[in-house]
Amino acid sequence: MYVRIHIKPTTMKKIILTVLLCLPLLTLQAKTINAPILTVQEYSVQELAKYFADYYGADYKEFYSTGWCESGWNPEAQGDEKRANNVLQIHEPTFNQWAKEMGEELDYNSTYDHIKVGAWAFSQGESYRRAWTAYRALKNGGTYSFYSKLLNKHYTVHCNYIVK
Repeated sequence: MYVRIHIKPTTMKKIILTVLLCLPLLTLQAKTINAPILTVQEYSVQELAKYFADYYGADYKEFYSTGWCESGWNPEAQGDEKRANNVLQIHEPTFNQWAKEMGEELDYNSTYDHIKVGAWAFSQGESYRRAWTAYRALKNGGTYSFYSKLLNKHYTVHCNYIVK
């Protein structure tokens, strides 16, 4: 049996602080405790996408489809000449800015954190969702074309709704 536990970082800090403050008291009355063993279940990126879309109130159909078009939900994916990576192809400065806006310290190399910050961004409105060209293609009937001045290239992105 598995239990999903989601603890916000601020709550975790309070728990750690409480434990640290109580440690001297615990050492005075040391006892052997038979604590239950917690098992961490691994979730697929699709399950995490559903969880965080629901948690932040993002449109799961759009969020899932965008992730699929960006990387096929592949954590090893790299794009924009290796300036974007992971399942949602978020550039590191954008990832760090969104994590800061969330008030959380997140790891750019973590697939879990990419999905978390991505779902949060999707819940923040159209201006955040438009950071993904795949999302723009979804909203434009499946195709979005643009020219990248930075890369000096013309791109056409194709993306349709996919829900699992």
